[in-house]
Formats: sequence, C-alpha cells, structure tokens
Amino acid sequence: MDKRTLTALLLMFILFLVFQQYVWKPKPVAQTQPTSPEQPAQAAQPAADSLPKPGLALPDSLIDPNLEAARIILSNQVMKVSFSSRGAVIQQVEMKDHKVDKATPVRLIPPDSGIAGLKVFYPATQSDLSGAVFNYRVSADSSKIDFWLGDEANPKVKRSYSLDSGYGIGMKIRIDNLGTIHGLGLDFGAGIADSETYTKYKAQDYKFVYYANNEIKKTTLASLKKKPAGGKVNTFRWAALRSKYFSIAVKENEPYLTSEFQATVNPKTGNPSMELASKSSSGKLIWEQDYLVYAGPADYDLLSGYNSQMQNVAERGPGWLRWLANLIAGFLKFLHGFIPNYGVVIIVFSMILSVILTSIQHPLTRKGMEANLKMQAIQPHMDAIRKRYPNDMNAQRVEMAKLQKEHGVNMFGGCIMWVPLLFNMPILISLYSVLRYTLDMRNASFVLWWQDLSLPDKYYVLPILMGATMVIQSRFMKPPSPPEDQMTEQQKQAQQMGKTMNLIMPVMMFFIFRGLPAGLVLYYTVYSIFAAIQQYHLQKKFRNKDTVK
Repeated sequence: MDKRTLTALLLMFILFLVFQQYVWKPKPVAQTQPTSPEQPAQAAQPAADSLPKPGLALPDSLIDPNLEAARIILSNQVMKVSFSSRGAVIQQVEMKDHKVDKATPVRLIPPDSGIAGLKVFYPATQSDLSGAVFNYRVSADSSKIDFWLGDEANPKVKRSYSLDSGYGIGMKIRIDNLGTIHGLGLDFGAGIADSETYTKYKAQDYKFVYYANNEIKKTTLASLKKKPAGGKVNTFRWAALRSKYFSIAVKENEPYLTSEFQATVNPKTGNPSMELASKSSSGKLIWEQDYLVYAGPADYDLLSGYNSQMQNVAERGPGWLRWLANLIAGFLKFLHGFIPNYGVVIIVFSMILSVILTSIQHPLTRKGMEANLKMQAIQPHMDAIRKRYPNDMNAQRVEMAKLQKEHGVNMFGGCIMWVPLLFNMPILISLYSVLRYTLDMRNASFVLWWQDLSLPDKYYVLPILMGATMVIQSRFMKPPSPPEDQMTEQQKQAQQMGKTMNLIMPVMMFFIFRGLPAGLVLYYTVYSIFAAIQQYHLQKKFRNKDTVK
C-alpha cells in the first residue's frame, strides 16, 4: 500500500474520530408536541423524583384559610412571566418574540407545573412550602412582586421577584424566625419545556450545564437518562437547563451558599430538570439568599451580559474552537443584515471562504504537485534499486535516500497536497455548532423543502450532491501520472487503489453528513464546487507553465 493510500486512510480515520467526538448523533427519542396554552393557576406540581419528603408542618399562624391561590403576571418588552401565590413559584415564562408556530408563543415551563419551589431544611427533616398560599403585593410599576407568609411588616418567609429589561428574573429569599434553619432547597424539577415541534435529536441537543468548583461541565440528556448528575460542591456559580434554543438558568449572587445540586430527567416530559440545595451544619435563625433566574434564548451574546461566564450555556462547540465559532456567527449575522435569506448567506459565505482558503493553500498544493511529479520521474531508478537489492531492505533504504537527495525529492512531499483538506476541519466543527444551535438559525429557511437549515435534509438531496461534488473534486486533485504503458506494476496498483479511495470517501461522507444540519451540508457542497473549479484552473496553469521538468 503506497503512502498516498495510507494518507487517505489516515484522513478518513481522523475525520471519523472528529465527527464521532464533536458531532455525535444519539438514538432518536420519542417526539413530543409543544406545550399547550396556559391553564388557569394551579398548584405547582414537582416532578416525581422531587416530591417533598415528610417534614415539619407550617405553624397555623402562617396559614390563612381564606386565601385562594392566585395567578399574577409581570411583563417586560421581551417576556411575560406568570407567578402562582401557591408556593410563590414561577408558573410560566412566555417569550414575546419567539413562537412555536404562527399562533403559539414559546413557553419555557411545562404546563400545570412551576419552578423555584422552596424547601426549608432542619436537622432531621424539612418543610416543603410548595403547598402554602402566600400573600402578595405587586409594585406600582408592575416590575416586582413580593410574596410573604406571616405579617407583611415582619414576615416569617419572604420571596421577592423582579424583572430586568431582558430575560433576567431577580429572586430573593428571606426566612426569619421559622426555627433554627439548616438550609433551603430550590426545586426546578418541572424542568424545561419543548419549544420545537421537531425533537428527534433532543437527546443530543438538550443539556444540563453548570459552573461549580471553578469548572464548567455539560451533560447531555442522553447521559442524564443513564446517570443523574450532581453532588456536593465547594463553590457554586450557576446551573442551567437547556433545550435546543432556550434555557432556564439559576445564578447565585453573593454570598455563595449553594452546596449541593442534582440534575435528573423529568419523567413526564423526558427533559432535564434540577434541584439546588444550600445547607449549613451550624444552623441560622435568619437565612437569606439572592439569585438570578435567566429564562430566555440560549444566546451567546445575551448570556454574556449576565457575567460569571454564563455565555457557556450557549452551544459553541469545543472550548479551543469557541473563538472561531464566535467569529463565524458574527460574520453570518453581518451578511444576514444585507441578505434576508440564510441559505443565500451560507452560499456567499462558502464562496468567500473558498477563495480565501484556496489562496492560502495554493503554495502547499503547488509543492505537493511538484513533489509527485519528481517522485514519478525517479520511479524507474527506484524500481532498479529494488531489483538490485531484492532481499536487503536496509540497502534499499540507503540507496533510495541517496537517490532522493540527488534529485531533490522529499519522500513525503506528495502528502502536502492533503494538508489543505485538514484546514477545513476546524471550520466544519465550528460551523456545525453555529448552524445547529444559534438562535438566528431557528427556522431559517432557504428554498423548497429546506425550511429549517438547522435540521437534516429529509430527502438527502444535499448530501448526495455533496458526494457527487467530492468525486469530481478528487479528479481535479489527482496528481499527473505517466501513460499506462510506462507505469510499473506498483504504480498501476497505486493508481487503482487511489480510484477506489476516491469512491469510498464520498460514500463515507454521505453517511456522516446525512444527519447533520442542511445548512452545514450546503456550505460544504458549495465550498467543494468552488474549490474544485479553482483546483482545475490551478492544475491547468501548472501544466501549461511546465514548471517541473
């Protein structure tokens, strides 16, 4: 097997490993429908795995039998947040600028449930406040709401929520003279709701992300189904539940008290859920904690504004390539400012990148072609050396090294032609994350049935076209070869192996790309077409000049 074949096999293996690592496709899970319209206010129902354990009953003085649960709504320019006075929980978060379909807005919390349920921990037991009906008061500007148990002037339990101008919900908790408290827990067991009608790849797209112990970790839904994530932590900053395009995140403000967390799968929705706990062995009469709940798009730029590296909730690929993904996302957004159709944006981006990379790769391609022609010129001499020393491999290596040195031939020079193929790998990995998870690509259409470029091509037209383009491109990249009647048997075998590899590679790429976003396949197809055209003109110019004698 010659070195060109070995190089091609090595590239295929590297390609397979890269896509296996960064573009993993899990088994599809059952498809669920988008959440139904809001229901009248009901008590928040925690997930089955987070049902309250038997605990202390609340003092009768805190329970007002005449109070009925109420649903209260706060709103800003981008979202509408519903609260329930039963448990003082967040019952629903509705996006104003994002819809499931033309009539249904995106809602982040599953129906008939709520998030941020409160538990109070004592040395041997706990009290769950999700069933308690709180008193409440909305601020004059309707941007803040206070819930309390007990006397308003001196409440035993007080929960305050306030909306910022974006997707942030400030949440403060104060517990005073409710016994010696050893901590509190926040229940987000309802998890995050589906926002898309197509959820075939939710096992890959949905994640639990957290920043604790000075490191950021991401766990896919598929992994959570196998094993819950969590445990005790020394330092905690935030944790987030993320669907494909949206997220519910909890960020703790100073002082940092959260000491435990657990992420599981909600059995009703099949989506990620979590619980947070702050515990102290010494106990306190007054316990206060301050949080920010982010409920909105998993957008890199929006999350960056909330500090503490919350932009890592957004999916931008592996950390070492995040800078490239950000650059690509910014450039695509810039082009979209002039071109309304994202399919055309990707085509223009592919053309521009093809011209830039081909110009950079031109010296390498030229050197590779020169090396191949030089190697072909000394092939008869190499065959003669093999015949002269048929059983002495050491002598063959010494003589061939002398021969190559005399003619200025680098044994691995021809492999340089394959280096430009590796240039595109970081771009493909970064572009995959951008096209699949960037909010701008949500429902981004092109033409015909390509109405969402973040999803795979359901008819496989683009992957087939891409494979055909690769076959044509491989013919342009094939180095010049002598006439068949002048070839040695080894050269003929190598040529036949090369033809076989040129057919296998497109087939393999078809099976890899058929499950990837249609926008990514469109990019690679257009890029390959323009690269093939430029490669053809380069080889034609190279042969006409006859630079290698």
